[in-house]
Amino acid sequence: MKTITRFASAGIILASIQLSFVASPVRALQSEEETLFDELPIVNISAMYGERLDRASGIVSVITANDIKRMGARNLSDVFDMVPGIESTMNTMGNTPPVIRGVGSRDSAQVKFMVDGVHVNDLMGGSGFPGHADMLLEDVERIEFIRGPGSALYGENALAGVINVITKTAENNKGIRTSVRYGSFDQAGASFQLGRKGQGMNLFATLEGVTTNGYKATVQRDRLYGLSYVQAPGPANNELERMQASLTLSGRSWDLRYRRVDNSKDPIVGITYALTHPEKDLRVNVIYDLVAFKHLLNLGPLSLTSGVSVFDYRQEQEFILFPQGYVINADRDGDGDIEYFRDGVRATPSHANRRVSIGNVLRYNGLPSHDILLGINYDIMDQYDVRYLSNYNPLTMAVLNDGSRLIDISNTTNWNKNVSRYLVAGFAQDKISLLNSLSLTLGARYDKYNDIGDTFNPRASLVWFPTEALTAKLLYGSAFRAPNFRELYNINNPANLGDPNLNPEEISTYEAGAYYNFDNKGSLVGMNVFYNRVRNLMDLYKPAGTTALYWGNTSKVDFYGMEMEGKLSLSNRLSGNVAYAYLDGKDKVINHQPGYLLRNKASTGLTYLIFPNTTLNATTVYYSHRHRAEGDSRPHVPGYTIMNTNLLYERGALSLSFSIHNIFDRYYVSPDSSKLIYYDFPRSGRDVIAKAGYKF
Repeated sequence: MKTITRFASAGIILASIQLSFVASPVRALQSEEETLFDELPIVNISAMYGERLDRASGIVSVITANDIKRMGARNLSDVFDMVPGIESTMNTMGNTPPVIRGVGSRDSAQVKFMVDGVHVNDLMGGSGFPGHADMLLEDVERIEFIRGPGSALYGENALAGVINVITKTAENNKGIRTSVRYGSFDQAGASFQLGRKGQGMNLFATLEGVTTNGYKATVQRDRLYGLSYVQAPGPANNELERMQASLTLSGRSWDLRYRRVDNSKDPIVGITYALTHPEKDLRVNVIYDLVAFKHLLNLGPLSLTSGVSVFDYRQEQEFILFPQGYVINADRDGDGDIEYFRDGVRATPSHANRRVSIGNVLRYNGLPSHDILLGINYDIMDQYDVRYLSNYNPLTMAVLNDGSRLIDISNTTNWNKNVSRYLVAGFAQDKISLLNSLSLTLGARYDKYNDIGDTFNPRASLVWFPTEALTAKLLYGSAFRAPNFRELYNINNPANLGDPNLNPEEISTYEAGAYYNFDNKGSLVGMNVFYNRVRNLMDLYKPAGTTALYWGNTSKVDFYGMEMEGKLSLSNRLSGNVAYAYLDGKDKVINHQPGYLLRNKASTGLTYLIFPNTTLNATTVYYSHRHRAEGDSRPHVPGYTIMNTNLLYERGALSLSFSIHNIFDRYYVSPDSSKLIYYDFPRSGRDVIAKAGYKF
């Protein structure tokens, strides 16, 4: 309810801004001719400037606002399902971070996540998804993906891939648009958008909010199986309240963007893989503010883009680690009694971090057959306000006082520390036109850190387009992921200890692809193969002679596979899309296939224009079964097929949609590699959502 109240108040403010920004009345939206087909997209993610999708100097996918609207995507997980090579997973927090081509931790720190080109991965865990897994999509213009290494342009975290969410501006979104939605699991939400074009400056503002009790799938067995205080079987906890707001001011050569996210969510099973009392508050609160300014100086063949951004992120967690009545049958503090937690084992760890990025990119295309980029970045990264409140001693598990209240132990046994990191980076790229139908892109980036040393990552891309329709490409690239602050500096937690001597994760990738453009309606089919050589992967391990778990560079894995995707105009009323990915690999340490590898993934979509203003979309998503890791004797993770549909009506200013996700209420799971949630993480059952929107 607090989310909706904040939403209503902010909506009044935004409406006031609209009235004062320009005096002319807002005109009603006129009817527009309905079309199913988009032109072949121009993407920016692969070169930092526009390239035609099939001729991009990387393996790139794009999902547009029209795609999102027609399939009724609820969140990023629905979007990931439609992209080959990207797997939607789940962790204990209930987040659904992506794994790209088999590479990914429980938080997907190996994926660089950007909003409008600004890096928004958290410094503590390295992930961009605690604040974005439940991202509302009303203000999204398109989402661009690099499947494969991206560090030659984008630096850290771009090990497995890069995702850039590009938001709407006033350029194509004038007027006021509002929408409301209601659906399963007591879901209610609303959005407000305002776009105005003025003399010398444009304004675009958005406000979106949602609240839901979440699906209550049953967790059959957790880590406390067989103990008297076990809560399983019991419902997963996944309530959500989210509000996000943005403001963009732009002129001919500049733009200023502000974005705020306030996301409060229950961890699905708790951080310790144990269900706790469903009536108690268990919350992960993520609040961030993002401010970014960019200026373009254009001098004919020479252009200079200068930018500065500040990303301020705060995460507060309210955990019950173990349920009420939890007992340790030992005296851990010398008082002669066993450790009994009447109210459960409780903790509130929190942290904040800030990234200030300053960058300049120089582009020069005045030389025959050359398009040159030169860039430099300076980042200041500060982690601060690391605090820990608990009712237990994390080193001994002894009850603090009587366990009835939380004690601030930040000064004695904190879980991490306040720390700073500095980064200086430079990159160069040259796109060389060798022939009218052949281009070669060469690039490299050097990153120098004050704490973990330096890294150098090159890339090369040879693109051949002998006809307007046909494109073939060969690519090589390397990338890295810097250790995050959790992996380096976690302390006073025997189950999760950092190592300040960790090395960055590294990858080398070889790729080949071919694309065919069938018509001028955006129909495109592409296929690519790849080989990934991944080294220094980080995970928890137990050193010989100890009982504690430490972060270490524990594994090296080779992955190889094939990906295919297509978008086709099948008739004047029917369009379709298809994606398929095959993946295999070998863990070079144990000489065996990596556990939980998704060997086959497929998705299809059909959109049919029933009437001039009405479309029906149907999508199908298939995940194959997965084998467990070595030493995990549980049956394999079962595969599944999920079907979704969305009915969309748009006429003039009005839009109505009715969507059903998981039509047949199929029970399916995402694997838990810890083995503590024995039957894995349950995913959502049937989800019905009705939405109405109006543009003034």
